[in-house]
Amino acid sequence: MGARDKQLQTNAADPRQVKRAAQKAREAEDRTLLAMRAVLKTPEGRLLIWGLLGFRPADQTVFDHSGSQMYFREGERNFGLRIKALAIEADEDAFQLMEREQRALAKREENENAAHHTTAAADVEGTGDV
Repeated sequence: MGARDKQLQTNAADPRQVKRAAQKAREAEDRTLLAMRAVLKTPEGRLLIWGLLGFRPADQTVFDHSGSQMYFREGERNFGLRIKALAIEADEDAFQLMEREQRALAKREENENAAHHTTAAADVEGTGDV
């Protein structure tokens, strides 16, 4: 059972319990933000977060003719939105760095693929094989 699953107060009419519960909730949120900041400080951590965001991009539709598939996809999308919001709240600059790194990586891979396909086509043309 995680900290979020535990009941932090037993009597909502007791101001001390309410105050303590709110304090505990803030502390848990602060720990989570610190953990996300630590993850975003490393290239490997940013790669991990980017991978988690890629399961169901938030800007893709979840529509499906099957209701169960649509609900499942919305759950994935909701997870991605929560991770994205947490990462931005923890360190917006690191989040933007992660986006730039991934765009640069995608461009590099695209160029490598294009060069490979061009070379392969030239090899086929040069040998007379069609």
